[in-house]
Amino acid sequence: MAGHAAWGRHYSGLTALVTDRYNYIASAGVYGYVSQLPLDLLNAIGVVFVLATAWPVARRLGLAYAVFILINILPPLAEGGMLSAGRFSCVLFPSFIWLAGAVPVRHRAGWIASFAANQALNASLFYTWRQLF
Repeated sequence: MAGHAAWGRHYSGLTALVTDRYNYIASAGVYGYVSQLPLDLLNAIGVVFVLATAWPVARRLGLAYAVFILINILPPLAEGGMLSAGRFSCVLFPSFIWLAGAVPVRHRAGWIASFAANQALNASLFYTWRQLF
């Protein structure tokens, strides 16, 4: 808990997170949210992806994998909001296993190429000490 506090993380709950983001978008608009908090948006995309896949994962792979996803993403969101949410969501392998099975075979090459290009771009920015945005 002391480590989380050092990073500015404190428990505020999921309701506060959703309300805060809703109020921000309501006052600044979607464009304002995207332009002023781009890293928050990137983290939110990862969170939305893993939360959206929890139900299909439960149906295809079993309830235990869906519970694994929820246990690993909801507490960090309640504790610190979108801070590091991308880091927490990128290792939730059941979501990616489901995605691999859900994407039609004829589209897989495009998906793989897109993910690989995005990963290469992010790695090159990271290793050269540049911001992602």
